[in-house]
Amino acid sequence: MDRELLKKKVCDAIDANRDKIYEIGRSIYSKPELGYKEVFASETVKKTFDELGLKYEDGLGITGVKAKLFEKADFSALWNENYNHSNEQHHPHD
Repeated sequence: MDRELLKKKVCDAIDANRDKIYEIGRSIYSKPELGYKEVFASETVKKTFDELGLKYEDGLGITGVKAKLFEKADFSALWNENYNHSNEQHHPHD
């Protein structure tokens, strides 16, 4: 998949789920928690991952949660294809 198609798919997915993304953010923001005691936020993220069918790891840094879309993803080809060896700073997601 070329970079522009990937970028479009990601943007389309974000646009399609805009209300749900805002709802999750507002929910977490409305219930502030102390660092390393983010129980509500952690549970909200795990519930969201479950709804998306994503396997996740929890207990990272006490309350951290992370999921991967793919077990192994090699984005180096995408980076190398678009990398410019000039003095400008480039990022693979730009």
